[in-house]
Parts: sequence; C-alpha cells; structure tokens
Amino acid sequence: MAVMDPHLRTAALKGDLAALRRALDNGADPNLSDSDGYNPLIYAVCNNNADCVAKLIEAGADPNCQTNRARTPLNSAASSGYVEVIRVLLAAGAQVDFIPPEGMGYEKFTPLHYAIEFGHAQAVRALLAAGADPIRHVLIGSRRESPLVRAANSRRRVARSVAPCSILPSLLRAGASINEPGITELFEIFDGTYNYPTERDKRLAKWTQWPIVYLRAVHAAGSFPAYARGHRSMFAAIFSRGRRLPADVIPKIVEYWAHLGYYQYRVPGTGGTGGTGGAGSGTGSKKSNV
Repeated sequence: MAVMDPHLRTAALKGDLAALRRALDNGADPNLSDSDGYNPLIYAVCNNNADCVAKLIEAGADPNCQTNRARTPLNSAASSGYVEVIRVLLAAGAQVDFIPPEGMGYEKFTPLHYAIEFGHAQAVRALLAAGADPIRHVLIGSRRESPLVRAANSRRRVARSVAPCSILPSLLRAGASINEPGITELFEIFDGTYNYPTERDKRLAKWTQWPIVYLRAVHAAGSFPAYARGHRSMFAAIFSRGRRLPADVIPKIVEYWAHLGYYQYRVPGTGGTGGTGGAGSGTGSKKSNV
C-alpha cells in the first residue's frame, strides 16, 4: 500500500513552500495519506498555510478529502478560524455544507457550525458569503440545532466572548429565522419558565444571557430587516444633531453599526428596552456588551 511521501508531509507540516514544491516536482502524490487518513493538504490546513494549501490543490490534492473520522480540510479550517485557507478551499470546490456520514466523525457539524462553535466570526462570514446554509439543522446529541441556535446557546467559553456580537447579526442577515422553535425555547430559558433537567444546565444557561437579549430585541422589532432599520435610524438621529463627535467615539459607533446592535438599547418603535440591568431595566443606555 502506497503511503504519504515523508518529504511532502514534513513540508506541509512546516509550511515550507519551497520544500513542498520540490517534493511535488519529484513526483510525490498529494493525495496519499497516513494510517489515520491525514494527508499533506490537511496538514497544511491545520498549520494555516494558505500558500501550501493552494499549491497542493494545484498539484491535484482533493479539497474534499477526508480522514478516517471524516475530518475534511474545510471543517478543519473552519474550526480553527483560518479565513484565508477557507477561501482557498472554497475557491477550489470544497463542499461548503458537508456533514460527516453516519458512523463517522465526532459531531455531525457543517463547517459553518464548526466556525460558530469556536467563535470565529470572520470564518462564519466567509462561509456564508460562499453559500453556507444559515438554516441547516444538524444533530447534536439528541437535539437538532440550527446555526443561529448554536451561536446563541454554545456551552463553550466563546459563549461569553465577543464572538456573538457579529456572528448573530451575520446569520440573521443571511436568512436565519428569529422565529424558529429553538430560539423560542431559549427565550423561555431566559425567562426562567423552562424546566432544566439538572442544576448544571441551569447554571450553564446563564452563559446565553447576552445573546438572548440581542435576539429578543430583533424579535420585538418583528424581523431582522425591521430591527436593522430601527438601529440605523437611531444612529441617523445622533449624526443629525450636528455636533462634533469625539474622535475616539467614532470607531465604536462604526463597530456598533456594522454589528447591528449587539448591545442593549431602546429600539425606536419596537418597545424594546436596554441598559445594564437586564432585559427589563428600561434605562435606555447604549452600553456595549462587545
């Protein structure tokens, strides 16, 4: 049985483009793998070397290859947030919504779910721009979750990080539904009317607090386009006052505008509330949760 050329493997692992070219020029096969199914392309992806990835594909490497556990180059890049590698793979024909078949892989995630799970906002945007399905559900344990529910309900450390501030708006802008049952259930969790299976689940639910505040504001507006209009109207009113804004405030305003309001404030015409005291504080402050 033919095995992966060791020179090609070493070059891919080190990100040594010159050595990789020499190995390929000497006839190394880019599609041969080791006993676990890892080949030079997946090694290059895991080491975030877009030039090596592109060269291997040019030499005939399959962008949809799989390890023995159905790990692909694209879901490897998505789980690590390697945006340039993601773009190279997608341009080469990598399957944007690939899900491992039954009996293979650890989770039945799409590349989009992987990017969401690990909080890689730019990777999420790159995948959505390439046509990743924002409403495709995957089986996680005994539950089926959409990308939007996964972004709002992640149990990993990213649930308390800055990542949702742009992941949630990106998904909604791409067509994710604010009215799906999974989001309704999260609202019930936030309201305290949900029966938690265990105390641990109850504690973990606190991690979802800020994403749910944001999603409630979108829901209160009636739709994401309506929410976006209210958000932009608020900033239009600020700019129309004619006062010179401090230079250090302008980048933050631009950031809020781009993220379409992942922070609490009163949305014009929706009855939504904001402030630092939770969903019902009604203080109207524009405090950032980013």
